[in-house]
Amino acid sequence: MRHPITNTAQRLLVRAKPTTRIGTGMLSLVVVIGLSFLASTPASATPNMSSSLVLATSPGSPQVVGTAVTITATLTPSGATGTVDFESSPNGSTWTPITNCSAVTISAGVATCSSNMLIPLGTVDLEGVYSGDGTYITSTSPAFAFRVTPGSTTSTVAITTVTPASPQHQSTPVSLTATITPGAATGTVNFEASTNGSTYASLTGCSAQSVSSGSATCTSNTSLPLGTVDVEAVYSGDATYASSTSSAVGYQITTGTTPSAVTSIGATPASPVLVGTSVTVSASVTPGATGTVNFEFSKDGVNFSGITGCSSQAISSNSASCTTTAIPVGTLYLDAVYSGDGTYATSTGTAYSYHVVSGSTTSTVAISSVSPAGISVFGTSATITASVTAGATGTVQFESSLNGVTYTAITGCTLTPISSNTAICQTTNLPLGTVDLEAVYSGDANYAPSTSSALAYSVKYASTSVISAISPATSSPYASSVSITATLITGATGTVLFEASTNNATFVALSGCSTVAVSVSTHTATCTATTLPTGLDYLEAIYSGDQNYAPVTSAAVVYQVTQATQSALSITSTTGATGKALTLTTSGGSGTGALTFAVTNGTASGCTISGSSLSATNLGTCIVTATKAADTNYKVVSSTPTTVSFIVESPKVAQVVGVVRTGSVSLVSVTGDYFYGQPTIISNEAGLTARVTKDTGTVLDVRLVLSARAKQGIHVLTFVFKNGQRTSLRFNVR
Repeated sequence: MRHPITNTAQRLLVRAKPTTRIGTGMLSLVVVIGLSFLASTPASATPNMSSSLVLATSPGSPQVVGTAVTITATLTPSGATGTVDFESSPNGSTWTPITNCSAVTISAGVATCSSNMLIPLGTVDLEGVYSGDGTYITSTSPAFAFRVTPGSTTSTVAITTVTPASPQHQSTPVSLTATITPGAATGTVNFEASTNGSTYASLTGCSAQSVSSGSATCTSNTSLPLGTVDVEAVYSGDATYASSTSSAVGYQITTGTTPSAVTSIGATPASPVLVGTSVTVSASVTPGATGTVNFEFSKDGVNFSGITGCSSQAISSNSASCTTTAIPVGTLYLDAVYSGDGTYATSTGTAYSYHVVSGSTTSTVAISSVSPAGISVFGTSATITASVTAGATGTVQFESSLNGVTYTAITGCTLTPISSNTAICQTTNLPLGTVDLEAVYSGDANYAPSTSSALAYSVKYASTSVISAISPATSSPYASSVSITATLITGATGTVLFEASTNNATFVALSGCSTVAVSVSTHTATCTATTLPTGLDYLEAIYSGDQNYAPVTSAAVVYQVTQATQSALSITSTTGATGKALTLTTSGGSGTGALTFAVTNGTASGCTISGSSLSATNLGTCIVTATKAADTNYKVVSSTPTTVSFIVESPKVAQVVGVVRTGSVSLVSVTGDYFYGQPTIISNEAGLTARVTKDTGTVLDVRLVLSARAKQGIHVLTFVFKNGQRTSLRFNVR
């Protein structure tokens, strides 16, 4: 959350939380430094009276996780009115409103909030932000540190397994298992190591290992330091069980035994150099050696300290190097310490003399960022950040110009202190228009003053965007045209982007409505949309801004899109053959709903439907309707009843197989399109009898018996089927 900072107050808050392990516990020191000062206030500005507030909690810190906390803010003077927002931060920089504790009304100089939220384990900062009133300006309390502890039930943790057994080479992965008692404990375990038995550091990849069924396991891939190390497990605790630390387990990490050497050490550019100069320190090692090099410096040649940013520099092609600006002033000794590897032992080089001097060293300063980026609304807060030469101290003055020539100091940003090579100004006093911003560094004992290049920035009037009209007014069917009009502040030009959302969170540009021009005469923009999704929609209009007015997004307007009526549905299949399935087809309908059919009446017997297949067992009609189901966008639709006529379809004899001989019994196969049941066989030939022995629907097997008196030549049998269809069979008698 952005904290309100007015043109009459500035606040600097620095928190440091060094932590030292003592035995199995933790000692945390919280230092809070608050600095407030008043800057000049324009004569026309109100309110103009300062205020302050402090926080207290009940019960006090620390408390077990899950405890309800009451926070009280006391204002000075007590006559101040308005509200207080209570906020929390896990890191002292990112602040979040406390649930149900925003805009708490002040009564008799006091605002109180009871929060049933679950504050996470650890130390959080609490603060109150006073809204101000007609007399008193806004203010923010100093941060109030509050610690949440685990449950009080005792737990124990022990390292139960370390594999493989000690000693091992540094390159060997080591697996560690910790067991927590009671077994129901949850939370995490940190595995840590120490080379001196007092200062422990987390093993790479072994922090916050989850506890499951009373144990936690981690494999440390070559992160255990060389030598005899103590390994311990630190259990986090949970809502029931208190945190605990295991006893240390000793483990030996070795390197190879082959002697190694740091064969040379050097630094460029050659000394002497001015303090802050970028210096590259390099070292060569025994050919074939791998591992890392730590670069160190000493002022007396005896007591060496690591060069900032130059520890554990990887060896490549028998050398390692580090580029740094952190080498201090003085006549120094630079050295390199080789870590050793699975083959080569550790070694230290011969110190290299190097000289760093102070003086009027050139400095640089640059505006690295402005927030909001590119543009802000006149009278609202903007944050300007300047970066200066590493190591430089002093202050930065931030200035602005409307003509690029005459620069004026920005009120409240004239003596901005440098911290970690940056200076930050928060201001509401940027002038209206396109302004050039610059930063002027004061210089210090070592660095000369310098001025940044100008950065162009826009400060514009606040604008408005309101969806003022929708037609149809409140709802419309899916895929219909909807006219949406946004009204802007008088005089606005530019474009409007219209968007829609179904959840009031994720908005999508409406097709054809992404850059709708603003009418100069009516200061409106209108979009005709046909792609609004079905259901409850949230519509908003985003104004692009122009030379005078800042971009702005309208409040969302709720609009209802209902299901549309499908296009007329009809059945296009009207004729079928008895005994055969007819696949029904349709035209019309809309959307993705399922298509179904139903028989409602008919004169033909046995009208049945399966899916889209309709059949009847004899001549007549079947009355059928089709229905297309509703989907997200369309309502259900049904066709009018459709008459489907079923007629007789006479089969065609496709093949006759076999020759019949007189005085014999023969089988003749008849293949056709389709046969409807067992036929009656008619024959007027003397000495011939026939009957069907097999009917597969498309093949008839006919048994023919001919006496000796049967005539030779072509004979004809007529088949009459139950549905009235007839067909003839011709065969040759010899």
